[in-house]
Amino acid sequence: MQGCPQELLSARPGLIADVLHQFGRVQLRAHGASMFPSIRSGDVLRVAQCAPEQLGRGDVVLARDGGRLFAHRVVSIWISADGAWIATRGDSHWRRDPLLRAADVLGRVVAVTRDGRVIDGPFPCSAADRARGLALSEWTRITRRIRGRVKRAMNGLKTLRRAG
Repeated sequence: MQGCPQELLSARPGLIADVLHQFGRVQLRAHGASMFPSIRSGDVLRVAQCAPEQLGRGDVVLARDGGRLFAHRVVSIWISADGAWIATRGDSHWRRDPLLRAADVLGRVVAVTRDGRVIDGPFPCSAADRARGLALSEWTRITRRIRGRVKRAMNGLKTLRRAG
């Protein structure tokens, strides 16, 4: 169906890529905690178009993976015969993301607006900040698992009450 939410969501990475190509900059709101504490859910990211050779280790980039957009930190760049490959990782993630082709990197995050205040890049992430992000990630994973188990247990009790 034309104009359905799934169609609009899948068009978003392409639309943002087009805006960056035409105007060189775009702003969008971050959702999620993968870059905590450097970038927080609700922050407005200002992204500027850039060439792969302008990127360096530690830059935060906006990239696309199919129909998904994400802003993660560059951890390494490889140049090979078949082009440039970029490895990224969220500051609060243990593992790197799958390798990206340079064409999947839409731009570099150059500023973040948080609570009406503009924070210009770069966005360093100290070992202490990374530890905070990893701790938040683990806490979220554990509490999600506990909530799921409690919910299943409560549903089991309801079933027993109905049966008894």
